[in-house]
Amino acid sequence: MSPVTPNQEIDIPEDKFSGLDSSIAPPESKSIDEILDEARSHLHRISPVTAHHILNSPSPSSPPAVLIDIRPPRQAQSEGTIPGAISIERNVLEWRLDPRSSAKLKFPWGKRWDVRVVVICSEGYTSSLAARSLQELGLKNSTDVIGGYKAVSELVVCEEVIFSCFVALLSQ
Repeated sequence: MSPVTPNQEIDIPEDKFSGLDSSIAPPESKSIDEILDEARSHLHRISPVTAHHILNSPSPSSPPAVLIDIRPPRQAQSEGTIPGAISIERNVLEWRLDPRSSAKLKFPWGKRWDVRVVVICSEGYTSSLAARSLQELGLKNSTDVIGGYKAVSELVVCEEVIFSCFVALLSQ
C-alpha cells in the first residue's frame, strides 16, 4: 500500500452500518454488563481472604500462585499498593503473561500453564475481564478478587480495628 499524500483522494470503504439508525445499538453488540456477566460466568472469583490464603499459604501440591495488580501506577499510588503484588498495567497484561509471547515477563515458574493468576484492580470489574482474557490465552487457573483493592483495604482496616480492640482487651 502506498503512502497517502496531502490532498490525495482516498477510497474509503462504505460503512457497514450506513443506513441504520445511529441511536440504536447494532444487533450484534453487547452491553458492558453482558460482557462482564459472560466473563464472570467462566471465573471462580475469590474473596480477599481466599486470595490471601492462596498467595500466602500455598499447598505443596498446588500450582504456583501470583497476584497481578492491573491498576495504573497513579491509581495504585493514590489508593495504596499491595505487598507482593506484581504490577502489570491492563493494556499489556496478555503480552506479559502469555508464555508464548516474545514480550512475556520472566517468572520463576517459567512456562507453566497451571499457574494460579489472581488479578486485582480497584473494584473488581476490570480484573474480571482481564482474568477471563488470560483464561482464553490458556492460563485456565486465572481469576480475580471480588471487590478489588477497595475490598482488600476495607478488610485490612477491619483487621486492624479488631486487632487494636483485642490488644486493648488484653491490656486491661
